[in-house]
Formats: sequence, structure tokens, C-alpha cells
Amino acid sequence: MKKTVLSILAAVAIAFTAQAQITDGKYILDFNKSTINWKATKVTGGGHEGTIRVSSGVVNVAGKSISGKVKVDMNGIVCTDLQDAGKNAYLLNHLKGEDFFNTVKFPDAIFETTKITEAKGNDGTTHRVEGNLTIKGITKPVSFSAKITGGM
Repeated sequence: MKKTVLSILAAVAIAFTAQAQITDGKYILDFNKSTINWKATKVTGGGHEGTIRVSSGVVNVAGKSISGKVKVDMNGIVCTDLQDAGKNAYLLNHLKGEDFFNTVKFPDAIFETTKITEAKGNDGTTHRVEGNLTIKGITKPVSFSAKITGGM
């Protein structure tokens, strides 16, 4: 699950990526056009990938300061690499089940930034994002590299 969560976090960085000049203000994410691509690997090798829906989000910009909060619809998880309908359904039921994300009790995951700083990486990343990720009612601090473009 840790690899899945880290993949989700990396994808959440996309939600904070602007493709045009950013001006101060509050930006509401368009949940109809917002998805996260995920990729998970298994300890025994192999893995799966897919998408998951962003159900809401906001990004606040004030000068060089960016903050945000994204809500992810855990019931909206989709596996795109399994073509066999039975195997695909089995995996999704497992991911949504009590032993994994438990989406009946915890339908949403939330990521809220606490700090975004400039940090250029060799892989084209421009910033370090720190925040709190809540899955299954448990909040943990996380950080990851992101590529943020625009008027920073």
C-alpha cells in the first residue's frame, strides 16, 4: 500500500501544476477534468496501474506562496492494466475492501499542503511539497518532489 500511496502523492502534485501564469487568488480544481494516475508495485514483483478521481480541491496563491487541499474519491479507483473483466473486478473489490482502503467506511482520502518550497531536481522537478495525507482516518506527514510551472 505504501507504494500506492506514494504514487498517489506524486500524482496529486499534478493537481498543483499550473500551465499558465499564476496570479494571486483561489483556484478551484475542476473535478470533472481532474484525475490521478496511479501505479503500484507488489513486493513479489509486478503491479498494476490506473486512475482515481479527484472529487474536489482548491489551490491558494499569494505571491510566491502556494497551498492547497485535494479530496480524492477512493470509490472512483480504476485499474487500467487488467483487461480480464473478472480479474479487474477482483482487484478493485480488494482495493476497496476492509483490508485495503475500506471505502465503505472511508470513501475519501485528503491531502493538504503544509509547505511548498523551491527545490530543483535533476528529474525536472521544481519544488518540494510537504503536507498531510489522510487515508482511512489516519493522517501522516508526507513529502514529495513536484514540477510546478507558472508565475512562481
